[in-house]
Amino acid sequence: MLKLTNIQKDYITGNDAVHALKGVSLEFRESEFVSILGQSGCGKTTLLNIIGGLDKYTDGDLEIGGKSTKKFNDRDWDTYRNHSIGFVFQSYNLIPHQTVLKNVELALTLSGVPSAERKARAKAALEKVGLGDQLNKKPNQMSGGQMQRVAIARALVNDPEILLADEPTGALDSETSVQIMELIKEISKDKLVIMVTHNPELAEQYSTRIINLLDGLVVSDSNPYNSSENVCDLEENASESVENNVEAVVPSEEIALVSEKEKNVEASAKSTSAGEINQLSIKTFEENKNPTTPPIKKDKKEKRPKGKKKKTSMSFFTAFLLSLNNLLTKKGRTILTSFAGSIGIIGIALIFAVSNGLNGYINHVQETTLSSYPLTLQSESY
Repeated sequence: MLKLTNIQKDYITGNDAVHALKGVSLEFRESEFVSILGQSGCGKTTLLNIIGGLDKYTDGDLEIGGKSTKKFNDRDWDTYRNHSIGFVFQSYNLIPHQTVLKNVELALTLSGVPSAERKARAKAALEKVGLGDQLNKKPNQMSGGQMQRVAIARALVNDPEILLADEPTGALDSETSVQIMELIKEISKDKLVIMVTHNPELAEQYSTRIINLLDGLVVSDSNPYNSSENVCDLEENASESVENNVEAVVPSEEIALVSEKEKNVEASAKSTSAGEINQLSIKTFEENKNPTTPPIKKDKKEKRPKGKKKKTSMSFFTAFLLSLNNLLTKKGRTILTSFAGSIGIIGIALIFAVSNGLNGYINHVQETTLSSYPLTLQSESY
């Protein structure tokens, strides 16, 4: 599902280059709880940002569902982040003047989801994290744990395939941290969860896989995954299941009956001529060709083709409503901004007015002064 091959990331500062990641190669399962541990500055957050499409790698390759991202443009990364990734940050990143419901709905505005469906999906996500009765509260009216639950609901409302959590319990007390970790562990049963944390105790208690980073390199992996080995195991399991299905569908009595017929054919073949042997062989072949046993059904699930993900977009009406709501909820700032803007507009208009008035006055004085002389002034253009 998600594969990193020799990922390298360099940050250029003046004439020096900082090597944040020095060739990280990892593969992740479709559903597991992965914790990334390491000291500050070892590249944990950089790795998480590259997986989430917030940062671009310098070298290597990131494969998503078997597809390389080397040729991804900005629009492709936007689509990937909007439909496949859910972010949970340490500082929550909630909009303070919006309600809890509006904060969760905001994640759906770029997907082109209608208003009624946005509200229904946002309510369902909040109910899933236990906040179904606090839809109209503002973030400043909630505790840290509740705000983190809102952030998790916002991350899940688009039904992403991957949930990325950057120190989700860093700003919470121990009791609330346990509640948040239990919630994330429940989510990891059907999604890939990758969490960056400094707390090894929480990682060992809740994670199914722990990866340790040191100076931009992977130094240990408690439960590594290799997709090529997994394919071989699946093929072996498939062949074993087919054999088991054959034995289950064809009863042992009928198998014994067929083998008995073959023995009779061999015995009779010894005392018959070559022509008779051919007739018996043809007869046996026709019996085996049309058996009375039911056909063997392949135990294989058909995969439905996945639809093409929509590009990120926001309608003009939705953008207008969000802007209007932002202006109305921050009236003081809006009044001050309008007043400052009006001062600038009035100042420019005053300068133009004085300039035009002065030019008009000078022209009038010239005409009055020269009117007493027998002179004619004409303007010509070439």
